[in-house]
Amino acid sequence: MSYTTQYDMMDEVRNGSHDGCSRFYRTYAPLIRMHGRDCGVPEEELDDLVQNVMSGFFHEGNFSYNASRGRFRAYLRQIIRARSMDLLRRLYRERRKSEVYLHEDEYLDRRYDEEWLEYARAEAMRRLRYRVGPERYQQFCMLALQNRDVKSVARFFQVAPATIYASFNRTRGIVTEIIREIDAAGE
Repeated sequence: MSYTTQYDMMDEVRNGSHDGCSRFYRTYAPLIRMHGRDCGVPEEELDDLVQNVMSGFFHEGNFSYNASRGRFRAYLRQIIRARSMDLLRRLYRERRKSEVYLHEDEYLDRRYDEEWLEYARAEAMRRLRYRVGPERYQQFCMLALQNRDVKSVARFFQVAPATIYASFNRTRGIVTEIIREIDAAGE
């Protein structure tokens, strides 16, 4: 399509002719969409871009182009770019705002899960103290929390390493059971 500036159409628009405005819209809307795409405006926003550009021309019923300021094509290109950038900035702010809220929600959910796990572990250890004897509790703490090796714990309690392994595995099962109880109760 040829986009030769039609000054008679511009005069009609300046005079407020409905036919002139309709012709102007039909003539330049495809160009606005094309250049909007070039500027990076998403396809679903192109109609808004056309409306924004057109409303700039017909602001308060006054056609705002002045031929003494340069070629209409250059003027129109500047307006399309400016309105495209306005629209892209608005979209960016909206997207950033929704992403911030999304990230904030994800962060809060993750923090809640971490805090819940920390609480469940602490509560499990507190309850474990009452379910097993003090010696078995201390052995479990030395292995699970202090990361000591089985041989040193066995030497400390003067028992065989196999006894420490068996005690640790039974105690770990009790801790798992306590954590299930805590989760089920939703405490």
